[in-house]
Amino acid sequence: MDDATRYRLTISRKRLKRRGWVSLRQRQGHSGGSAHIAQDMHTSDRHSLRWLADQFHNSDLFKRLASKTQESYSYARLVLERTTMRAESRIIDLNCHRITPDIVQRLADRIAQEGTPAKANHVVAYLRRIYRWGMNRGHCTDNPAWTIEPAKERARHRLPERLVLALVTQFCQARGQGSTTASSVVAPYLWALIETAYLCRLHAIEVLTLT
Repeated sequence: MDDATRYRLTISRKRLKRRGWVSLRQRQGHSGGSAHIAQDMHTSDRHSLRWLADQFHNSDLFKRLASKTQESYSYARLVLERTTMRAESRIIDLNCHRITPDIVQRLADRIAQEGTPAKANHVVAYLRRIYRWGMNRGHCTDNPAWTIEPAKERARHRLPERLVLALVTQFCQARGQGSTTASSVVAPYLWALIETAYLCRLHAIEVLTLT
């Protein structure tokens, strides 16, 4: 570098300093937490959870998934876009490298406390999936959703055994052969309706619509 070029660079630095511009190294020297602030300022780029999710959704692996699985993951991503932290920051815009297991656990507990434990487990499963995908491709180094405790979901209503169904339909067939004015008689089509509802997994409102 010749003297003329060195002189022009010195003048340019002085002008920038007079206008209030300082280098990143100088800012880090004045404030110990400025490095984290500078890091968080770039969360909209490849450091953000949004960027990681975009890469996953645009990958060949995602495109090969079943349509229902794609819809399920897209719904979980929408939940992350709508959920905010205390600082009004959206979860999807956080720095994916600074998301820790305790942050994910608090998020899952918060969603579960809103009365939607299944949604909480769904979001955790989605985070676990995109972080695993990112780790295998060098986009992140750990998976903060790997050890999260699942929310307790409501017990699902189970269907009766086939033997129980057979006994109920036989009872309805026997009681449906008498006079319709008798107190112990049921509708002659009730047994067929019960069988149809069982085989088609119909809800009560759907059964009433059929009748």
